Amino acid sequence: MGHHYIPRYYLRGFSLDFGHHVWVYDRAEKRKFCTNVANIAHETKLYSNDLESKLATEIEAPANEVLDKIRSRQSIDRNDKTVLAKYLIALWKRVPKAKERIKGAMPRVAGEIGERIYREIDRLTSERPDLRELGEKRKAEVSAILKRHLEAPPDFVFHHGVDPDKAPHVLDTITAMIWRFWITGTGTSYLTSDNPVFFFESEGVGKPSSELCFPISSDIMLWATWRTDLLEGYLPARGALVKEFNRRTVQNSKRFVFAQTDERWILPFVLKTSLRLNRIR
Repeated sequence: MGHHYIPRYYLRGFSLDFGHHVWVYDRAEKRKFCTNVANIAHETKLYSNDLESKLATEIEAPANEVLDKIRSRQSIDRNDKTVLAKYLIALWKRVPKAKERIKGAMPRVAGEIGERIYREIDRLTSERPDLRELGEKRKAEVSAILKRHLEAPPDFVFHHGVDPDKAPHVLDTITAMIWRFWITGTGTSYLTSDNPVFFFESEGVGKPSSELCFPISSDIMLWATWRTDLLEGYLPARGALVKEFNRRTVQNSKRFVFAQTDERWILPFVLKTSLRLNRIR
């Protein structure tokens, strides 16, 4: 069994009667199947043992209590928001899609690091011309190291970023947003995925128009906004709103979408190659 990048306790919120089985919709293999939450959303040696322990004890365990409060429609306080915001940050950074984001950013980061090092070597060799040959050798070594990191970013880069304590400004931002919980009606349900924390990445979470969505369970969706004209709390969601949240969940997924039940509409919906996302008014 590998390390779970989507916590099992979280996935149980999308199982029938908070059990252990969920329906899985696989976008890569274009199929669906039902399985135990222990058998899905994990990878071998994804984290170090220390990181796995920290995630379980310092991030997941406190957040599970907050998830329980929300799932039972209880009010939450600012401390609860902070605990769950840490969970959301870690969840956004610990999934396989986060590794893709890191790899995509590596050319820019490696280029900036390389330029700084090369400039410093050039400065030193201009002062010491006798070291010019050594300087060129060191530049070649740096270039080789950066190339290896571009091809296969080291695990420590991924592991370092998972810790929400490394992003205190993001934590404060999410906590300060207005949190609303949208409750589904009869016959509708929310999906979740292998990358369940959604926001418009072109905006982040700090702009006035920013939104953040996170499925809490098959019948509760967190929607965080900067709309100061709105009150926090639990509200009933219309069918169109549920569908919009589900579009965001599917569009945000890497491979797997999870649901409480097997319904005919879900697989075709999940397999759509492009979904138009709309702003929530």
